[in-house]
Amino acid sequence: MSTENSPAKIVNKVVVVFDICSSTRILEDLLQTENHEKWKNLLIGLKKFLIDRANDEKDFIIYKFLGDGYILLFDWDYPADDILTLLSDLCVWFDDRYSRTVRRFLDSTPNVEGMTFGIDRGKLVRITMQNKPEYVGRAINVAARLQGSVEIKNRNPSSKALLSRHYYSSVKASLSGYKVFSAKRKLRNVGNGGVINCNKVLLKSD
Repeated sequence: MSTENSPAKIVNKVVVVFDICSSTRILEDLLQTENHEKWKNLLIGLKKFLIDRANDEKDFIIYKFLGDGYILLFDWDYPADDILTLLSDLCVWFDDRYSRTVRRFLDSTPNVEGMTFGIDRGKLVRITMQNKPEYVGRAINVAARLQGSVEIKNRNPSSKALLSRHYYSSVKASLSGYKVFSAKRKLRNVGNGGVINCNKVLLKSD
C-alpha cells in the first residue's frame, strides 16, 4: 500500500536547529580560489559525524539539511544533558576540522565562525510527501527563529544555544554543568511577534 495515503500523525519531539556561521561568505571566498572542495568535504564530514552519533544514540533523527546546517529531532523525553553533550561534541569536532581544512585556505577570515543552535520542544504533525516523512509544527518554527537570533547581543555567538523558556524550565535540573543566562528575543512570525523569554546556554567556553 502506498504511504502517500498514510494519515497524519501527531508526535512529540525536541527540535534542534543549527547553522554554520558565515557559511555563505566562507563558500564565496573558497570559490574565488577554487578551493570549494574543502567546504564540500567539511559538509560530508559533518554529515558523517551526525550519522555516526545517530547510530550510536537511539531516538535521534537527522531530519533535514538546510544548506548550512540541520534540523535534528529527538524523542520528547530524550535527556537534555545528552542533547547538549552531543551539540558540544559537535562544536569541538567542527572547530577542529574547520581550522585544519578550511580556514587556512581563506583570503579573509570571517568575524564570526562556528555554530549556533536553537532548541524547542512540542507537538509536530508527521505527514508523508513523496514517500518521505515531513514534519510541521510550532516547535520547528520556534527553534529555527531562536537559532537565527543567537547572534543578537552576542559578540561571539559561536557554540551558543537559545532554548525556549518552557523547555529549559522543564529540564534545567539536568543542566547544572552548563552556564545558562536569561534572555529575551523578538521572534518573527511566532505568536504575536512580541518579545519572548528564553535561555542562552554556552556549549563551550569562550
